[in-house]
Amino acid sequence: MRERDEGTHRCLDSNGAGNVYGIPCNGGDYQHWWFNFKGTASVQGQTINLWEVVDKATGRCLDANGLDVYTGGCNGGNYQKWIMAQ
Repeated sequence: MRERDEGTHRCLDSNGAGNVYGIPCNGGDYQHWWFNFKGTASVQGQTINLWEVVDKATGRCLDANGLDVYTGGCNGGNYQKWIMAQ
């Protein structure tokens, strides 16, 4: 699945160095992401699904550290578990 930003119409892209950014959609493998179900969590009394987001080209997981978003080796940690907004 390619992830496109509704406001900018750019696609989520990455590279082998772990950088993540939005650029015009080009259909390349760096813009294709897999979503792997990683369980559930309770947030404000609601059960939500958690997802690991993996770049097709690199096999690296979407990761964060509180300030930045990047890709890194998949490790199952909480910073690599994402919630799909409704």
